[in-house]
Amino acid sequence: MKLEGKDINPNSTSGFVRIIKLDKAQQITLDINLFSKLVKLVKDLKDLGFSEITLTVEANQPLIIGGKKIGLALAPVYTENGEEKIE
Repeated sequence: MKLEGKDINPNSTSGFVRIIKLDKAQQITLDINLFSKLVKLVKDLKDLGFSEITLTVEANQPLIIGGKKIGLALAPVYTENGEEKIE
């Protein structure tokens, strides 16, 4: 994936970027209300002492957030004809 950005922090771990080229990267579209609940859960995990999580993503599969072998799944948003919604 190729990115360009402004306001990226000095060690390039976060910032607002523009995706120039996806290459082998994958994207899924998620319902923002469900994703917001998932983000709250991640914050709760941090409060419980977890220092990192793993994100697992594959085309046409749910986003898995948690560990390398287990986690919570959030399915992509699909169009009315059953195809994954890509914007």
